[in-house]
Amino acid sequence: MDQAAGPAGGPAAPPGGWTRFPQAGGQETTAYHFGVAEQQHAPSGRRVVIGSDMRHPVSEELALRLEERGLRVVRCGAVGAPDSPWPQVAEQVGRLVAQGAVDSGIVCCWTGTGVCIVANKVPGVRAALCGDAQTARGARRWNDANVLALSLRATSVAVAEEIVDAWFEPTTPDPDEAANIRAVGEIERRYRRRGAPTGSTHADR
Repeated sequence: MDQAAGPAGGPAAPPGGWTRFPQAGGQETTAYHFGVAEQQHAPSGRRVVIGSDMRHPVSEELALRLEERGLRVVRCGAVGAPDSPWPQVAEQVGRLVAQGAVDSGIVCCWTGTGVCIVANKVPGVRAALCGDAQTARGARRWNDANVLALSLRATSVAVAEEIVDAWFEPTTPDPDEAANIRAVGEIERRYRRRGAPTGSTHADR
């Protein structure tokens, strides 16, 4: 079990944790690393991160279910820890996925929309808010989604488990959707180059 405290600080249980890397212009980036022992004891070799902004039975049970499946689980935010701001949690989850530190991510908040919006701000993340198993299958198959967003308000533990089971079913992106999936990446790069506004009257002030 790993608790990712994130770049903002806080406890990170060894041997895994966040590492800061200096960048040009005095900037820095962060990455979560797994220790050697963690890599050796991940039975399936698959890693997943799950984060929530509030303590809730859905996120807690999902973390346990994923471990029962043999996945190495990184917990972010309020999954086994105090409540955290939803933008911070979603960014941590999105960064781990985008950096390739984990294979997939799950983000939870009361409606699921906030964490989904933030996760999709991280370049390389394709987050999908799913309320049923079939939508989760479609997100993986047709959209090559790599972060699952869940509503803690609208999703019971039983339904959440069905959604997660569908999300992790062995699948590959539909070849017929390859051009569309590539187009998503190109749109992301296009607006990143332009430095486009966020579209928020609060954030753009």
